[in-house]
Amino acid sequence: MSSFDSLWLLDSGGETIWRRSPHSDFTPDQTRRRTIALQALKQAKTLVSQTRSGDPDRWRTVSIIAAPVIHPDGTSLGALVGEVPVRHSRDGDGFLPSITLTSDFYIIDDQGAMTMSPSGEASDYHQEHLGLLDHLVQGREPGAMRHRSSTVGDHMVAFVPLMSLGGGVIFEEHDDQVLATAQRLRRTLLIMGSAAMAMASGAAWFYVRNMVQPVLTLREASNRIAEGDLHEPVTVERQDEIGDLAAAFESMRVRLLDAERKHLEWEHELENRVNAQSAQLRRLLSNVVSAQEAERKRVARELHDGATQMMTTLILQIEGMAAALPSDSRAATELAPVAKTYSMQVIEEMRRVIHDLRPPALDDLGLVAALREYAEQKFSSAHIAVEFRIVGQPVHSNDDLETAVYRIVQEAINNAASHSQATNAAVTLEFEPDRLRADVDDDGVGFILQDVLRDSLGVGLAGMFERAEALGGQLEVRSEPGSGTRVTLEVSNDTG
Repeated sequence: MSSFDSLWLLDSGGETIWRRSPHSDFTPDQTRRRTIALQALKQAKTLVSQTRSGDPDRWRTVSIIAAPVIHPDGTSLGALVGEVPVRHSRDGDGFLPSITLTSDFYIIDDQGAMTMSPSGEASDYHQEHLGLLDHLVQGREPGAMRHRSSTVGDHMVAFVPLMSLGGGVIFEEHDDQVLATAQRLRRTLLIMGSAAMAMASGAAWFYVRNMVQPVLTLREASNRIAEGDLHEPVTVERQDEIGDLAAAFESMRVRLLDAERKHLEWEHELENRVNAQSAQLRRLLSNVVSAQEAERKRVARELHDGATQMMTTLILQIEGMAAALPSDSRAATELAPVAKTYSMQVIEEMRRVIHDLRPPALDDLGLVAALREYAEQKFSSAHIAVEFRIVGQPVHSNDDLETAVYRIVQEAINNAASHSQATNAAVTLEFEPDRLRADVDDDGVGFILQDVLRDSLGVGLAGMFERAEALGGQLEVRSEPGSGTRVTLEVSNDTG
């Protein structure tokens, strides 16, 4: 009702049945209204016409819209007539209402011809607009298209069909007006989004600064403590539960650091004690070995100078006695030769004992010659082929060192010859300026070292380890059943 200036209900004869008009100061054109109503009844469709209404000095142009009222059985009951004020029409007799938010608009009929516009004239781009909106006009569907124009700029063109009248209304509006709200909304969203992002970043920084960072600091501190780094303090200055936890971590770190310091001090003291005891033990062992070697040397000398000479004298006496006896006597032919043979065997055994106690070659020719002589003699008696190798330039070491090395290698050779059941053996002496290395290898049956050390047969091996420790050297025994044995001795080469 607010769009119409007045409404009229006419019967089938064109007479007024009902009227409603808020503008009582205008006199309606009864004849024009009745004529349009009768035409609408006759044609059975809605018609639009324009006329003037009111006093001569206060004319106004109105559009009269007449719509037939049809009974369901098809009988015409009358017509409903409404008056709408307009500004200009195509013939200049009227006008359409102004729409301030729209650049331009106009009404077209079924054929696309303009019937009314605010200016009373067709738009300069009417045909272009019809070309863009043709599918909407033909399909009587509402819609909008963008009209790109280099003259007036891009603008939107919309079509709204008038279902009961035919044709429709075409609206034209510039892009900046159509998109003004969206652009304002976008700018607003960008500003608000930027502000929200800044606030979120600030909040995140504040959260990380005040909540997450102290926790990360505690985690790093706990990792350092777990890895044994107790020197960097735990520093989290807070007056809450995290601060209490940090203080507990720092207290634990201090206690652990103090315990570690005491433990290191005790380890250092214990190490010093062990080193002192080891040094003392090595000195004792060295003294014992030296005493043993001195005693061996003394016994060997006494045997050589005393018992051996006496046995030699006894042999000479037996030979003289045999010569004094009748040549055909039993004493001369049987007893004297047997006594001489036993005496010579005793001398050979005494010489072997003397050699084992203190080989003369060790004092006369040195370590290399003494070991070569002993290895060839021992392995030859056991039917084992031996290879004696020298690496480097042999140098003379002090007597105690050479004696200890000789005894260790002598024991290794003796074990290989007596127990290895080997076919081949090798003895290698390697000389370096500050180091002496000796290896004894065999391809024998091998053994399990721990089993031998637990057995009584391991006394010799145990003595070898003790002698090597007394020298401050290293002895290594590598053996596996069926894979032979290698004994390696390595000592510092003291040439003093």
